[in-house]
Amino acid sequence: MAAWARRHGLSHQYVGDVLHGRRGIGDGVLRPLGLQRAEPIFVPREPETITLYDRDGLALLDAEVLP
Repeated sequence: MAAWARRHGLSHQYVGDVLHGRRGIGDGVLRPLGLQRAEPIFVPREPETITLYDRDGLALLDAEVLP
C-alpha cells in the first residue's frame, strides 16, 4: 500500500484511511484506478399511501403518491 501511495503522490496514511473507511475516496485515489466519481446517485422514491375520507369519516379511496 505504501509503495502504491508513493507512486501516485499520496500519503500512505491517507490511502490507509480510505481503505479503512475513515476518509472518503478522492480523485487522487480514483484516477490511478481508472475510475471517476459518478455522483449524485439517484434512487426511486417510495410511494406512500393516502386515504381520502368523506365528512362522515368514511374512507372513499386509497391512493399512492410520491412524497
